[in-house]
Amino acid sequence: MKKALFVLALGMFSTIAIAANTARAPITTITYSEGGNLYFTTSAPTINPAGCDAASYLIASTNPRIKNYYAMLLTADASNQKVLIQISDSQCIDLAGTTYPRVILIQMST
Repeated sequence: MKKALFVLALGMFSTIAIAANTARAPITTITYSEGGNLYFTTSAPTINPAGCDAASYLIASTNPRIKNYYAMLLTADASNQKVLIQISDSQCIDLAGTTYPRVILIQMST
């Protein structure tokens, strides 16, 4: 019984590490598509260690943080601030046959 509780507790506190790359740059384009997807680019080259097809970033309409990210990108663009973008080293998002770097996190940067 104690062994089962230990295994259960261990599983509750373990996390899967996702290797990631980051970039800090100003926003150059923001597109909110009819399908509800959010595409954006920065003045820095797209970081893309996973070898995805696209030279832009995508936040899929299914992402629960899409409205927050959209507001943050618009704010950063309007105030000429940089954003910190963290993407997966090994995962792409496939949308209609084109793959985009998987965005893990977006934050305002100074």
